[in-house]
Amino acid sequence: MFMRSHDKVVNELRKELRAAMGDHGKLSRLHSLVTEKINHADTYGEEKESLTRFRKEVRDALNSCTSRPAF
Repeated sequence: MFMRSHDKVVNELRKELRAAMGDHGKLSRLHSLVTEKINHADTYGEEKESLTRFRKEVRDALNSCTSRPAF
């Protein structure tokens, strides 16, 4: 089975997500990067759907992140 190019992009982003776990700043930047990619004019269809699902994973990681100090 061949991987579509957007599947490769999401797999690379997942590596970034694993590396950023626990670091709120890195997760936040990753979320912004994915959001920009989703909002890009050339992103549509399956690619947009895959990126939207991945953005939810990043958002969930951000919500469970405990590295931010409580004030």
